Amino acid sequence: MNQHTNEILENQIIGTLLFNNHHIPIFLEYKGDKNIFYLDNTNLVVSMMLEVYDEAGSVNTINLVTELANRGLLEACGGTHAILSYTADVMVTHNFEHYLRQLMEFYYKREAVKQGKALIHKIDSSEDVFDTIDNHLTQMEKLVDRGMKRQDKDAHTSDVVDLIEKRKSGLIKPYYTYIRELDAVTSGFAKQDLVLIAGRPSMGKTGLGLTIANNMARHKVPVAFFTMEMSATAIYDRLIGFNNGIDSKRLRTGQISDYETSEIFKYLGELKELPLYINDRSGMTVGEIKALCRDYIRRHKVEIVFIDQLSHIKPVKSLDKKEREVGIISTSLKAMAKDLDIPVVLLTQLNRGTETRASNRPMLSDLRDSGSLENDADTVVLIYRPEYYGTATFEDGELTQNKAELNVAKGRNTGTGKVVVEYNTQLAHFQSRKYSEDPF
Repeated sequence: MNQHTNEILENQIIGTLLFNNHHIPIFLEYKGDKNIFYLDNTNLVVSMMLEVYDEAGSVNTINLVTELANRGLLEACGGTHAILSYTADVMVTHNFEHYLRQLMEFYYKREAVKQGKALIHKIDSSEDVFDTIDNHLTQMEKLVDRGMKRQDKDAHTSDVVDLIEKRKSGLIKPYYTYIRELDAVTSGFAKQDLVLIAGRPSMGKTGLGLTIANNMARHKVPVAFFTMEMSATAIYDRLIGFNNGIDSKRLRTGQISDYETSEIFKYLGELKELPLYINDRSGMTVGEIKALCRDYIRRHKVEIVFIDQLSHIKPVKSLDKKEREVGIISTSLKAMAKDLDIPVVLLTQLNRGTETRASNRPMLSDLRDSGSLENDADTVVLIYRPEYYGTATFEDGELTQNKAELNVAKGRNTGTGKVVVEYNTQLAHFQSRKYSEDPF
């Protein structure tokens, strides 16, 4: 048996979970998505136990054995006797978290040894020792990041005091969009927030996301923009349009003057210095996006991430219902925002509910077919362009031409409300009607 494990401890923890399901939430907080037990068949038992708990609301030796047998996995897990034996030795429950920490220590020791051995092997065959060591350090940082942090009251109150002091001194500021009307409602985006920008096709979701990302980068906020629908070249075309007033169609067909060409080249020189990092890799899972974000944070000090869009994120595994896949993805993105301590801005398409209304105005309920998306989001911004639907005026009589309504339909930590801003249809660019360097 490996010296960095304790079979008795592992069995007692499983037995305690089966005996008293109330400990499962705290166990999940420690375990996360890791296989923390030493043997594969033990990890399989735990995985099935949690699956039964998730689906049935409770788990015990009887329904666990039944589920394992139904799936043909019972013998691989040691048979009925092995499952029943887990509850023969149950811990004193008030010490349960202490034993969980011991279990996690064994797991991290094994992982550290495994990565150390892998480094020795890679060093012997590496052409670039420095690159190999750098990659190893990144992996070790990830391992440390996954370790449990203190969750006691003193630690949390100390964090709140520190946060308030940093806000007062200006060391921590909200992430303004620099669209004045929008910032007046949201007071900017905050760290660890999941922000949704949602709308029907052709409403300008990418345009709004890219407008905000560009505004932030111009105010020296390092931004990562994942464009999973459009190519990086198409995104740069839009940025050129924002700066030079040339729409993408003219750029694609080369219908630009010599003067415009020289101005574009001048802007591209400026763009190289802008802390805006475009990634157009498609078909990524949340885990892959998160790994790239860690790298952007490490190398470029990125402070906010935009993802365009939800439907192009690859689920870890296919499920029968799309709604469940979306729910898992949105929950994972919210966890990513918290783990990386950054705002994550997710662009997503609304369902066809808007098409059934006379006004075509989107509502928060148009998200409700999308798993737990509405619940996971801290802020939801709905885009509505009545001009697109042939509506000439807003309810107050204002003309809709070159205008867009941004509805902050949900603000967990902010206000809600509708605002009207300028929208350039040719450039897909949004801007404040009363632009100011300082949103307030």
